[in-house]
Amino acid sequence: AVINDFARARGVSDMVSSMSLGQGQGPIAERMVQEGMRIGSWVVLQNCHLAPSWMRKLEAICERMSANSACAYTFRLWLTSEPSRDFPVPVLQQVSVVSPTTARRVCTPPTLSTPDLCALARARSR
Repeated sequence: AVINDFARARGVSDMVSSMSLGQGQGPIAERMVQEGMRIGSWVVLQNCHLAPSWMRKLEAICERMSANSACAYTFRLWLTSEPSRDFPVPVLQQVSVVSPTTARRVCTPPTLSTPDLCALARARSR
């Protein structure tokens, strides 16, 4: 809901696609990410903790994103997860993290989405 509200405020709600991960959803999620990278949409992958066997694939996707200069500037990949030992550390090192327990604080390593996350944090703290 927060991401959808934020997308609506940014005027891109028609460019958001989301899905909940689980058994067998990995290939669909991968296609969504590839399409999002191509057209510059936002992709929300929810409940990443429910797909532990797919986490290495997610790591490879994120590594390709980092190296892919053809990735559309407006593309954003949003991930939600419960704490999980299966979540790849390299993915966490590449992203900005918004934690539900610290919803008004944002940890922001340098990424393209940092300005958007800062705006989200400011909007949610009002």
